[in-house]
Amino acid sequence: MSSIVPRIPSKYNVLLLFCAQGAKFLALAISLILLPTFDTSTWGQYIFIQSLSIWLSLIIEYGFNIANVGRIARVSKDELSFECRLALAESFAGRSIIFLVLLIAIVAFTPVIELKMQISLNTLLFVLMAAAGIGTMPTWFFQFTDRIYVIALAEVASAILSIACLFLLAHQTINILNWSAATAMIAIVISLIVNFIAIKEVTWHTVPLRHSFCILKKSFTYFVYNSSVGIYNAGTTVLVGSLYGISLSGAYGVADRITRLINSIISPIIKVYFPKFTLLYISNKRLYYMQLSNVLLISIICFYFISLLLFLFFPLLVRNFNIATTELIEMGQVLSVAIFFVNMSTIISFFWILPTKRSIHFNYITLSAAFINTCGILILKYFDIDNIAYSVLTSEIFVLLALILLLHKGRKEK
Repeated sequence: MSSIVPRIPSKYNVLLLFCAQGAKFLALAISLILLPTFDTSTWGQYIFIQSLSIWLSLIIEYGFNIANVGRIARVSKDELSFECRLALAESFAGRSIIFLVLLIAIVAFTPVIELKMQISLNTLLFVLMAAAGIGTMPTWFFQFTDRIYVIALAEVASAILSIACLFLLAHQTINILNWSAATAMIAIVISLIVNFIAIKEVTWHTVPLRHSFCILKKSFTYFVYNSSVGIYNAGTTVLVGSLYGISLSGAYGVADRITRLINSIISPIIKVYFPKFTLLYISNKRLYYMQLSNVLLISIICFYFISLLLFLFFPLLVRNFNIATTELIEMGQVLSVAIFFVNMSTIISFFWILPTKRSIHFNYITLSAAFINTCGILILKYFDIDNIAYSVLTSEIFVLLALILLLHKGRKEK
């Protein structure tokens, strides 16, 4: 399999991925600086659209990245090129069907969203296009060949261009339609470039339409695993916007964006070392469990202090932002506590659940957590409690406790 872009050592891949995270932090900081210049409805729409884009991208991604990592880890070198070619084609075929279904759904539900959030059909279509660009990135293809820096560079480029768009379009009343169109264009162009690099290395392979539906059925378990937590987290902003209105949705969205970006600190390490842990489990289980114990211990210490520091300094962090300050601080502090639980669950999931092929158990846990989160928001609305972050925290505590019980049981059975 010929390479258009060279391989580099894992440590440099991690470093470049952290640079990508830094670019995202910068984009977030600039958006938060500009938010006070927007009127209430504008920043509410801005946060709602970003959450909807993340939500849709998780559905379009459908768990193919995780499924393909496990798939490629178990093939011989002689079959690697063919399997990569087939996996790329199958992922594209499956995602095309999902995109069409989402397109129909958006057209059908536009009247409801337009009534609640004053967002037009054209804007929603651009949001779907942006989600398609994000969701079709072939991250898995570059993970196994120590070239994940390609994805990192794509993320840096996306963040820089997004910052430029914010400065160009940020007026007293930012044009949400123009911003959505620019975001969609950035996501689509970057995704096309990255996919071109992948396809150029393995050549293209066509997949019959009938086979596409079989792919979706076979990958459904990975979709539930990969998307359930992310969908209900991103979907919380969408649900809050529908129930509470633009103002509270925007305040929650800002708090969620800040804490979610902190949560994504672990993402570079997972992207680089998840395939390596999968291979280690297959080749040497004893060494694998030793490494897993070390990772869990380090993670407990690190994320405890990160969670504590953000809880203490969150009011200072957002005090200059004139956007529902009281609600924002209260929800931000609750979500700061959730950081510890979210990241410990993520570590256990990627470094134990997936390598040991226990994703079906995690699916039950995350679906239960999604149900708890949704019910919690509805209950809080019934009692007129505005701090809906308590619902998210409760569901994240449930996920981690359930995973710890599952891990304890699995260690006894190994």
